[in-house]
Amino acid sequence: MLIFMCLCTMVSVSCLVFHLGKGRIAVDPAQRLIRYQERSLSDLGSQAEAIPDFALKEPETRPRPFEELAQEIAAWVSGKFSAGHLREIEKLLIMAGLQHKMRPAQFVVIRVMLTCLVPVTYGLLQGRSFSLVNLAALTVLAWIGPGFWLKRQVSERQAVILKALPDTIDLLTVSVEAGLAFDAAVAKVTERGEGPLQDEFQHYLRLIRMGTPRRSAMKELGDRSGVPDLHAFATGIIQADQLGVSMSNVLRVQSDELRRKRRQRAEEKAMKAPIKMLFPLILFIFPSIFIVLLGPAGINVLDAFAAL
Repeated sequence: MLIFMCLCTMVSVSCLVFHLGKGRIAVDPAQRLIRYQERSLSDLGSQAEAIPDFALKEPETRPRPFEELAQEIAAWVSGKFSAGHLREIEKLLIMAGLQHKMRPAQFVVIRVMLTCLVPVTYGLLQGRSFSLVNLAALTVLAWIGPGFWLKRQVSERQAVILKALPDTIDLLTVSVEAGLAFDAAVAKVTERGEGPLQDEFQHYLRLIRMGTPRRSAMKELGDRSGVPDLHAFATGIIQADQLGVSMSNVLRVQSDELRRKRRQRAEEKAMKAPIKMLFPLILFIFPSIFIVLLGPAGINVLDAFAAL
């Protein structure tokens, strides 16, 4: 009953805060030009006077009253936290790949509302028979639960990036050796696959198209995900760009190094497996074996002493 209550409260709070921090809806300029795409420049020039001023203005999409209230609540609650705390949450959201789905203000409001609503709901359902220990435990879990979930999302995404990185670097190496430039090779690799690593490379390409220097874009690529191997790859590409080294040779060395590290991680996990299996063996397997082997002998000994 307690778990069901907590799940219902979390779902309700998540649905309530879905629109928190949601700003004005941006209108795509391409949609505004759809009605003019079949007209020539001379036609637009001759009909410019016939088009009223309000038809050329971008229509404003004002948020609904609920969204305005939600924005005010999110701004007020997030204002009670320090800017460093909000930047840390934003960094975790970026590392988890949730920066387009949730803002730091939304996350803070969800955490605060869960911390307030879960104990209140527990107190209302239990009445006078509620336990202070359970109330304190629920309050602590409601506060640390969203943070634990966010860090879990970050670790899972980093594991996926770390697993896909050597194969992606191999594809980049083959593409560069085939004659493509580095940015064109990155674009070709992102077209062929899906996943967090491809999303990071797409962000890198967007920065390049916006005019960001390659070194700055590559540095951001290495820092966004928090994966040490991706950071080392970005550092190697930056150094190769600065020193004028052949990009194919650098990618080949990076690919070999990443594969060597992946092999070492697999060997490390294989060596840790016997130690991890020791505790389940002692707690669960060995007692069952002792009961099966020594149980009949123990019963015979007890019968012998009873006969005496």
